[in-house]
Amino acid sequence: MKNFPEMPDRDMSWFVKDVFGNITIVIVYIFFIKIYTVTFIYTLYPFNSTFLDTMHMILFTTTTCLSLWCHLVSML
Repeated sequence: MKNFPEMPDRDMSWFVKDVFGNITIVIVYIFFIKIYTVTFIYTLYPFNSTFLDTMHMILFTTTTCLSLWCHLVSML
């Protein structure tokens, strides 16, 4: 049996204290929120409340939430 070297001790914290990275994360989430609100308010909301428009709003909101969740999971 082959002896593998032991892994060095690491700090197993999930939050890295990187100022530039944290500022970048905040900017990304601000852009996510801005793009969502601008798209939702100015392109999807003004139409008549038909069934198809409501489905577009639900689909857009779902994909936005999923993209935020995927970004959060990949980031952490």
